[in-house]
Amino acid sequence: MNILGGTFIVKFIQNKQGISAIEYAIMSAGIATMVLTIFKGQQGSLIYDMFDSIFASLRTKLVGN
Repeated sequence: MNILGGTFIVKFIQNKQGISAIEYAIMSAGIATMVLTIFKGQQGSLIYDMFDSIFASLRTKLVGN
């Protein structure tokens, strides 16, 4: 099998470091979602303003608007 045939996918799944990285990414996304949910709509709070600024900056850099 070649990369297109699945060897790459099999090796990636068997790689324990890749699994740990994915687990940390999922946990980080979950924590960020909880924080954003808790502070959603509370404009003027320090955390809301911080996240709003970060996401606005990312949106500008990625989309250009």
